[in-house]
Amino acid sequence: MRAYHLELSWDTLSLYRMLAKRMANAGEEALTDYLLDVPGLLAGEKKKGLGYLPGYSEIAYQTMTEKMIGKYMGKTPKRGGSYMWVPNHIQDANGQTAPRAFLKCFVLAAQEMLKHPDELAALGDEKILDPTRLQGALREVSVDRVRELVNEEYLWLQDLIGRLKGKSMLMEQKEFLGYLSPELWHEEDRDRLPGRTAQEILDVLLDLGIVMQATDGRINVPELYLHGFGLKRKGGIKRPK
Repeated sequence: MRAYHLELSWDTLSLYRMLAKRMANAGEEALTDYLLDVPGLLAGEKKKGLGYLPGYSEIAYQTMTEKMIGKYMGKTPKRGGSYMWVPNHIQDANGQTAPRAFLKCFVLAAQEMLKHPDELAALGDEKILDPTRLQGALREVSVDRVRELVNEEYLWLQDLIGRLKGKSMLMEQKEFLGYLSPELWHEEDRDRLPGRTAQEILDVLLDLGIVMQATDGRINVPELYLHGFGLKRKGGIKRPK
C-alpha cells in the first residue's frame, strides 16, 4: 500500500498563495486594490465563483510581504527577513508547516493592529503590520496548537505541560527524560501513554515533531510548541506592549 500513499505538505510559496487568495476575496475593496498593486500577485481578473486566484511568482509574494511588513522583522537584518520569518517559525521539528497556524499568525497580528490604530499610523508608507505584532501572534498560535493536540488526540500531554512550564530550552536529554517518567502520571492515566518508558515516550515526541534533538544530544522544542508548553528560550520572543 505504501507505493500508493500520498503525502500532503505546504511549501512557503503555497502558504503565501493561500494568504493572498483569502485577502483578495475577503470582500474589502481597499484590501483587494492593495494586492492588485503588486504585479503578478493575482492571476488576472476576478473569476465568477472562484474570485481572484493567486499567481505563481515568488518574487511577487516577497514584494507583497515587504509591502505589508517591511523587508526585515526589525530595523536591520538581525531579526531575519519578513518573507521567511513566519514559515520558519511555524515549522514543527520535522520541518512541516501547517496552513492553519500560518493564517492565524497574520489574522491575530491584524486584529491587534486594529486595536492599536496609532501603531498603524506610525508605520507610514504602505505597511499595515508591525513585526512585533506577528511575533506576539506566534506565541498565541503556539498556545492554540498545543491546546489542539491535547483536546483532539493526545490528552496525556496535559500533565507534561504542567511539568515543563517555566523550564528553559535547550535541555540536557537526561533532565528531559526525567519529566517523561511514566511514574509521574497518575496510575489510571498511564494506559494513555504512548510508551512504557521515558525513552519510548521521547521517541514518540520526536516522531510527532514536538521536540528535536540537537547535535550535542540536548533536547530542543520548535517555536510552534515552545510557548504552548510554557517553555522559555534565552533571547526568545518578547510580548508586544
